Amino acid sequence: MIQVLPTDTSFLYSPDSGHPDCICSRCGARIRGHEFALRMWTTNERDEMDEHSREYRYCERCQAGMGIIFFDRTSDPDLDADNFDPFYDQNTEDGI
Repeated sequence: MIQVLPTDTSFLYSPDSGHPDCICSRCGARIRGHEFALRMWTTNERDEMDEHSREYRYCERCQAGMGIIFFDRTSDPDLDADNFDPFYDQNTEDGI
């Protein structure tokens, strides 16, 4: 199960991966064009999307931090799906 944290940022728009406005809800890093962005939307009381729906999107590094790695691989060569600690610390050398 994925937990949206109170500190995660939600968005009213949904740019494609690689677009400068496509940033991760959790760490704020730009989601690159070759990455798979995990996306979730809020719904209204009828479980439908409407003009008030918000998007949460997560980069591959944050997905890995949540213990999610699709197809046992990611596009990030620094992430090893077979030997990965799911409690990944988001503070990396480059500030992401």
